[in-house]
Amino acid sequence: MSPKESELTVSSRLFESQVAIVTGGSSGIGLATVTRLLGEGARVAVFDLTPLPATLDGQKNVHYFAVNVTQRASIDEAVAQVVSMWSSINIVINCAGVGAIGKVGDNDEADWTRVWNINVLGIALVIRATIPYLKLAAPAVVVNLGSAVAHTGFPDRVLYTATKGAVVAMTRAMAADYLTDGVRFNAVSPGTTDTPWLNDLFDASDDPEEERRKLNARQPHGRLVHPDEVADAILYLANPLAGSTNGVSLSIDGGIEALFQSRESLKETTWPCQRQPYPRSRIHFQVSPRRETPHGMAISFSGFPVDQPRGGDSSETCCARMAPSDGDGHSRRPPRGNNLPLMSISTRLATTSSHKSRESLGKGFPLSSWKSAQWVRG
Repeated sequence: MSPKESELTVSSRLFESQVAIVTGGSSGIGLATVTRLLGEGARVAVFDLTPLPATLDGQKNVHYFAVNVTQRASIDEAVAQVVSMWSSINIVINCAGVGAIGKVGDNDEADWTRVWNINVLGIALVIRATIPYLKLAAPAVVVNLGSAVAHTGFPDRVLYTATKGAVVAMTRAMAADYLTDGVRFNAVSPGTTDTPWLNDLFDASDDPEEERRKLNARQPHGRLVHPDEVADAILYLANPLAGSTNGVSLSIDGGIEALFQSRESLKETTWPCQRQPYPRSRIHFQVSPRRETPHGMAISFSGFPVDQPRGGDSSETCCARMAPSDGDGHSRRPPRGNNLPLMSISTRLATTSSHKSRESLGKGFPLSSWKSAQWVRG
């Protein structure tokens, strides 16, 4: 452990005497982050158009600045006041942002300009104003607020996705730009978070409680992300002890990106060879060669659920084929004309219906390029 790390570990508070700027710090994720930073000894400047809530009354180490993040003059003036007050800037956390709903044609040019200016240009202007001071500070870090939509396709979110995808990409670019200056850049990518903006959407619906219930049910872990959970991730990335964490986007989404499953889809799954849905179940299976062709090998495998006795109708048969390789070790899909979605048999399997599916083979791939066994539509 280096002397610098030893000094940090004996301190009772991670951000003691460090100066942080938090945009959008008066509500939601920003407010949760401000509260956590204050608890860890930081001095915090909040840039927002909404005044601080009463919960922060009496906090001597927080100062509010009425800042419009789309206006360079407003930002520059506030940054100068922060430096005049506290002499340095160690941390910049960009939480200011707005949401947008709709497909590509649902938002007009004014919507695109407004959301882009707040979510993307606002971050660029704040970093542009603070980077000279960050380069002089040690430690120095920037954390930007991305979103799960930057990593996983969500319906009716194209404008919002465009801005958050830009945030994640520019975070990586700036991490490279300022690596030798000792300024780290990271992003957090929350899933659907319980924020005032979301509550406004609920309140505008005919049945707010039902809308909340349905949205909770669509999350992999059955609930919305809490702002405090995102704040915890932000503090980890801003932590001086996380000096080797740079240029990353940390997902706090209940598993949306990593699992690619919704809570509802885990209850039962219909597989291509099934006539009716069956619960997901582990399978004992045997694979035997079926027939070689110029385009690949058709195989069949018979299996039974490990929690059911062998024999009778519990033993099922489904057709499979070998998946083509693109030459670099990755399986690739057959021509679209086959319309055969694939699912690797190395993952958890489900029982199949008691019938044999027809053999379906891709075309145009030599036998030598077919690698791993995959499920196919019969």
